[in-house]
Amino acid sequence: MRETINSKNGSEPLLTYQEARDLDDRTMAWGWNSTALMGQAALTSFYRLEQRICASFHIAIFCGPGN
Repeated sequence: MRETINSKNGSEPLLTYQEARDLDDRTMAWGWNSTALMGQAALTSFYRLEQRICASFHIAIFCGPGN
């Protein structure tokens, strides 16, 4: 069975867990630390939500440790 990270709308899998882990490892090898990587993920998520919903809405993203 292939473990994947799926999109929430039922479309095709985005990445396998191993592919996501490898991508994180490569990014950190370029000098990004895990805090900067998660910060960029949050910022990108915010901008995508802002584009899809509406810039006039308030958007809050809450994160915690682990998955």
